Amino acid sequence: MRVHRSLIVACLIVALGVTGCATNDSRSAQISDLPTATSTVQRGRASQGPITIADARVVPAGAGTPTRIYLTIRNDGAVADTVTAVRSNVSAETRLERGGTDARSSPLDMLPVPARGTVALTPGGVWVALPGAAPLIIGGTVVVTFTLARAGQVDVFTPIEPSGVGD
Repeated sequence: MRVHRSLIVACLIVALGVTGCATNDSRSAQISDLPTATSTVQRGRASQGPITIADARVVPAGAGTPTRIYLTIRNDGAVADTVTAVRSNVSAETRLERGGTDARSSPLDMLPVPARGTVALTPGGVWVALPGAAPLIIGGTVVVTFTLARAGQVDVFTPIEPSGVGD
């Protein structure tokens, strides 16, 4: 009887240990997705290492215009970096584009960010396009994730603002 109880207790300990490990693993994955001590996140602004993304705003699509995101990327580091990918939580496709008009815009595979330099994503220049974005509500927020070759991923909680002059 003693051996039987010891075996049951041992099985319970092992089962609890396995369950505890699974819980810890999933919690670790969630915690690693949160900003670290070297990154900061605010509405329309985020930083990771020497990279700061600021003044981010989503401009919903108007007649004949795709939804766009404008912002500034600053690199305070001594080494250049490159935006290699962009994704969002409101569009299956999120991409960098360059061009003056929608008819002449072209997708960019990457966007260099010079050392100790700034790149502005503006109307008529380079922007983030959200073709086929879900319906957006002014005052809401879109999560945009930039992947940089050196700095890694930067999540920007980007406010949705009404279209203005020059957008």
